[in-house]
Amino acid sequence: ESLHDAGFDDLDVLKVEGNWSAASGEVRLHALIAKSPDIDAIFVGNDQMALGVLQAARRLGLQVPGDIGIVGFDDIPESAYFFPSLSTVRQNAERLGALAVEQMAKIIQAQQNNEEFKPDTHWVQPRLIVRKSSNRDSG
Repeated sequence: ESLHDAGFDDLDVLKVEGNWSAASGEVRLHALIAKSPDIDAIFVGNDQMALGVLQAARRLGLQVPGDIGIVGFDDIPESAYFFPSLSTVRQNAERLGALAVEQMAKIIQAQQNNEEFKPDTHWVQPRLIVRKSSNRDSG
């Protein structure tokens, strides 16, 4: 709704899909720019693909973050060492893993007791890690 309210009615020109590899990030940036040449920021589904997006941007002569800002997802340890360093979203992997184990234990217990399993809903707050790939003020 927010994108629609901001005038983005055709969301297909704003997205492409990769296969989680750096190579697909590189290829898909070219496809995205072909569909939406004025794009000035990209959120990438994982840091590995974002590495490929950074590479493709350099090859296209785009300045990151001057011409295009890039944000990944996962905060892999290497993301701080990409060039420029990659802004990313950090998840609390330990908490997510613990919740998954708790849910699995509840599923097993429900099955053993011939009971219906009712999954819990949990909110695990992610954290935006701002680095140079999206921070135009960072020089």
